[in-house]
Amino acid sequence: SSDVCSSDLALWSLNLLGELCTANGTRWLQHSDPHIRRWVIRLAGDHHLNIPELAQIAGNESDIQVRTQIASTAKRMDPELGLSMIRGLLSHEADLTDPHQPLLIWWAIESHCDRWAEMQAFLEQDAVWKSKILIICGPGTEKINFKRIY
Repeated sequence: SSDVCSSDLALWSLNLLGELCTANGTRWLQHSDPHIRRWVIRLAGDHHLNIPELAQIAGNESDIQVRTQIASTAKRMDPELGLSMIRGLLSHEADLTDPHQPLLIWWAIESHCDRWAEMQAFLEQDAVWKSKILIICGPGTEKINFKRIY
């Protein structure tokens, strides 16, 4: 529709002008079109915009393409926000059958392993250990079963 096209052009204009900031990004994350939300999340990662609402959005997002972008962006955020985003994504058990999402989540978690304090706080949450997504099965992969070993 023309509204989506106008929104897309406005988003890219803000980005190219260097005006995409945390406040603007937060407002754009509420857009009704998932393609706009996906691009806002991607650009937030590109610019390392620390938008705390990304963690909440991760748990509530209905569009799988937006959720895969959240997983990809979580790797690029600071560990506290990135792992909070991943925690939100773990609630989407429907993503177990997606060919990419479980591995994108694994990739994002792995990227924060060098920050032990944040990783330990993440791993101490029962919701993390109850997630079925942390048992990854897929074509060409071995079954990986996380256990509390720390």
